[in-house]
Amino acid sequence: MIVSLMVNENPVSVEVESNTTLLQVLREQLGLTGSKFGCGTNDCGACKVLVNEDAKNSCVLLAKNMVGKPIYTIEFFLVGIRYTLYKKAFLEAGAIQCGYCTPGMVITTIAIIK
Repeated sequence: MIVSLMVNENPVSVEVESNTTLLQVLREQLGLTGSKFGCGTNDCGACKVLVNEDAKNSCVLLAKNMVGKPIYTIEFFLVGIRYTLYKKAFLEAGAIQCGYCTPGMVITTIAIIK
């Protein structure tokens, strides 16, 4: 089936199966690799994105259910002053670690302070 999504303020149409996750669409079809696959069970947050301004784990969201909902990935926030401020705060707090889940932590921070 073809679904139309709004990702990072850009309309996209993608072909999906009924069980295709939003994370699969973002990474495999749209090349947005900032969201990472971690657990696949809604636990770790490495795949976090904003949906309707709420932080959600994209590994458990079906792409077909995202029609009409604005979706924002970390790539959207990698420009401008907001990212500079988040990056500085995370660096100063030592919250970087290996970096694999950092995009998910930044997305969660954005959702909290919106």
